[in-house]
Amino acid sequence: MAERARWPAGAWVTTALFLEYEDVLNRPEQRLATGMAKEDVLGFLAALASAAEPVDVHFMWRPQLADPADELVLEAAVNGRASAIVTHNVREAIRLGDRVALLTFRPGRVKREFPVNLPRPRVLEDIHVAHAAREILDELREEINRSLEVEYSVGVKPRVEPGAEQQ
Repeated sequence: MAERARWPAGAWVTTALFLEYEDVLNRPEQRLATGMAKEDVLGFLAALASAAEPVDVHFMWRPQLADPADELVLEAAVNGRASAIVTHNVREAIRLGDRVALLTFRPGRVKREFPVNLPRPRVLEDIHVAHAAREILDELREEINRSLEVEYSVGVKPRVEPGAEQQ
């Protein structure tokens, strides 16, 4: 029997978030980093527009995140009634969520769920948030190291970002 996802995946997008994606993907440094020509960006955006669920934004609530660049994503998720948000910002996930799931490297499966049983409101600088983040980050580090070992064993080398110093 095939394993079913615990959380159905979907993409929700607001007009503002779509325009942000378009702006970022068309930046010369992003096109250089991704190797995408303008036509590729247009194709990607067309595919995103056809696959994503449009979300109307209701301004009864505005997110206030430590990183304002994440607010459009959270706004789309909340207004789209998402049950999960994928992020790399562990402290923000702890601050906002009731649980945090750590995914495995290929195939992406839930490795472990961390319940967040901290009183609200939560702030990023709180020592309890930091301790919870440390526990998740320790396991995340192990998963990253495992993924690097897999990549190196098949001859894939990490990509050096443009402008990064090489040894």
